[in-house]
Amino acid sequence: MGSRIIKAIGYAMPIEQVRANALDFEPGMCDWELFELIKEKVNKSRFHNDLIEFVSSGEDGYAFLFFPQDYNKKGWYRYDDDIDYEHARWAGGNKRGDEPDIDNSMIQVPYAPYPYTNKLMDLEGNPVEWTSPELLKDRDDIVPGIPEPIRQCLIELKIFNSKGVNLIRCYHTTAWS
Repeated sequence: MGSRIIKAIGYAMPIEQVRANALDFEPGMCDWELFELIKEKVNKSRFHNDLIEFVSSGEDGYAFLFFPQDYNKKGWYRYDDDIDYEHARWAGGNKRGDEPDIDNSMIQVPYAPYPYTNKLMDLEGNPVEWTSPELLKDRDDIVPGIPEPIRQCLIELKIFNSKGVNLIRCYHTTAWS
């Protein structure tokens, strides 16, 4: 376990889905190489430099986490935050000398964070009008919508096609680095 904690919210795709849907993925390419290839495409484009991060997703390995714009990343991604570290260090009744008790995790959430909370779509990527959370709770065919800056970037740069972009979901992540 490392000594720096990362906490983030964003739109992600587990690495297995990235491998299956990335247009530039070549068999034998390791996850980090694919991430660097995608990040380089984003960095050379007109899109924000901080649109993508490579994060641990716990037992499942790694995931690519996408942010809709640089402004949101500032509020949606923290690395080496003193409060997060101290909370992890002492949560759960840890005593002096105990290692922080925290696992890398990636939790899919049913609604996107603000300001995208009311943005919904069906599984084909078509917009769905917001309705009562009570009416939505049992609807597996309605998911958080993908912010247009993410969708536009990933399709325009030929990182994913529309079908691949529609697989992206909203997650909260915690990881040690």
